[in-house]
Amino acid sequence: MPLTASATYPVTVAAAALAISNAPPPAPTVGVPYTYSFAAGGGKQPYTWSATGLPAGLTISTAGVLSGTPTASGPSSLVVTVTDSSP
Repeated sequence: MPLTASATYPVTVAAAALAISNAPPPAPTVGVPYTYSFAAGGGKQPYTWSATGLPAGLTISTAGVLSGTPTASGPSSLVVTVTDSSP
């Protein structure tokens, strides 16, 4: 009669690294309605988006849509953050 052996091993599958996957947004123009959608890959969906340094008049939704009508010209240091839903 053949012999059989079994063993149990814990295995954790890691999610792919989370990264913003599109190019920087095009420059908005004062007084002109603006919309730009960010995209991400990796991690665990759904994603939540946030930003700091937004130009006056623009906001970002938790879905990653930068929109609004810019109200002032000048440079801005926009920092966009995406967070996945990993526990």
